[in-house]
Amino acid sequence: MSLKGYTSPLSELQDFTLQPIPVASDVVLNELLPLIAVDTPLEENDKEELEQVIRKVAKAVSYSWFMAKHFAKGLNSLCSWLDSWNLGTIPLRSFGNYFIRATMGLRYAKANMIDAKVLYEEAESVVEPLFRKYLQKFGPDTIVKVTSKQSIGGELNFQKVPLKTISDSVLLRLREIIINSGYCLEMLQEVDEVLVSFLEDEAVSERQPLDTIPTWRKYPPQVWGVLYGAVEGISSDLESLMDDYAQLFDWIPQAGSAMEEMNRIATDIRYRETQVVSPVICKWRIPEDPDTPLDVLVQAVGKLGSCIIKVSNVIKIADNVSRLTISLEFTGSSQDALDRVTLRCLKSELHTSYPVRFLGLGSSGLDKRPTGPKKWLGLNRPPRVFTKFTETTAEWKDFTIKPIPVASDIVLNELVPLTAADTPLEKDATEELEQVIRKVAKAVSHSWMMAKQFARGLYFLCSRLNNWDLGRISLRRLADRFIGLTMDLRYAKANMIDAKGLYRGHPPGESVT
Repeated sequence: MSLKGYTSPLSELQDFTLQPIPVASDVVLNELLPLIAVDTPLEENDKEELEQVIRKVAKAVSYSWFMAKHFAKGLNSLCSWLDSWNLGTIPLRSFGNYFIRATMGLRYAKANMIDAKVLYEEAESVVEPLFRKYLQKFGPDTIVKVTSKQSIGGELNFQKVPLKTISDSVLLRLREIIINSGYCLEMLQEVDEVLVSFLEDEAVSERQPLDTIPTWRKYPPQVWGVLYGAVEGISSDLESLMDDYAQLFDWIPQAGSAMEEMNRIATDIRYRETQVVSPVICKWRIPEDPDTPLDVLVQAVGKLGSCIIKVSNVIKIADNVSRLTISLEFTGSSQDALDRVTLRCLKSELHTSYPVRFLGLGSSGLDKRPTGPKKWLGLNRPPRVFTKFTETTAEWKDFTIKPIPVASDIVLNELVPLTAADTPLEKDATEELEQVIRKVAKAVSHSWMMAKQFARGLYFLCSRLNNWDLGRISLRRLADRFIGLTMDLRYAKANMIDAKGLYRGHPPGESVT
């Protein structure tokens, strides 16, 4: 990117790149680390000063990684909401919350980039007089034996490089990083100004076409797609850099550490909450909530008619607790429609900024419901109405067993190095840790068996349910198959019990509650 004639970052979007940050940081670390090796001419005090510079650069790389993650996530959300704007499926009020959240993410990116830039500048201000001192002391032609890894194969590569060459290279690269960090901050600042001006546009109204809004006429969606493309791969480049110099970092993002990565980013957000000012409140012309009753859904029930769901009443019964009354109306003459309607109450993905809990579900007005014509196991019975509603069923959509492999990976990754030959632990302590590691490994094996049997049982359950109405399989054979899949799920449970016991330290087969 050329500095000449540089005005607006978005106007020079085709030249915008963050690639120099990981590339130049790699060069700086690669040039400086060999200088603190045992066989260099520098004295211990000199090496300690250089180690401080290296630590600053490493910390700046960590901040740059957080910046890249926040930047990419914010732009990804922005692109997603712009693509969804004209679909008419999301109310304007929700869009306001989404754009505020995207703006906040980009401000967290800016805060991290500021901290990274400060550290790069400190590193430059310290290392420049150090190199000046070294050149005066040893002379510019002093040869330094540089040991580094080749980019292919990871083999050691020995080179003899003049001290002046190393000095010029390090200072040049640090200056390059600082300049590009400045470009990044300018880009984040302009994007912030664009989003704030959009949020403050009082002319924005419900269902207004995107291309009629001045902000997006000037900066259409494809602009943000290009910017996202320039940013989204930088975090991976920084992760590779951190992995190459693992000894300098207390944590390195790696495949399989998604949970830990999310926790680190959440911690960074909490740390910076006081530094990041929330965007202005959205000033759009958001319509007032309509009076009830409100038609929220009209759903066709095959060719039998339609089911109309209405919110007929909302009553506040306590602080943060409301009772919602929903009515269901059926059109069409066929009573068979009653057998084909299911009403589920779930937390929406659109409302993750605050907790929602369903406390109960009741039904009324069904005492004189007609008998459905469908027979179930030979019994002619009325439509099935389920009123049991627990916190477990309300939270069912959040069920996941992903933490088991993720957390097991972290546990093994943390424990195995403690049993290495060069650890300060006594032999007895090492042997005890090895037993723990073997228990965790065995628990992982049982968890794998559980996952295979769980998935197999659920697969056959879905298959049998899909085949139920086809009439091709006799009831006796269906019963046998349901027994078989039930056994699969019980085998899964047995393996999970053994795995849980091992995670807790019990031997397999011992009762675990």
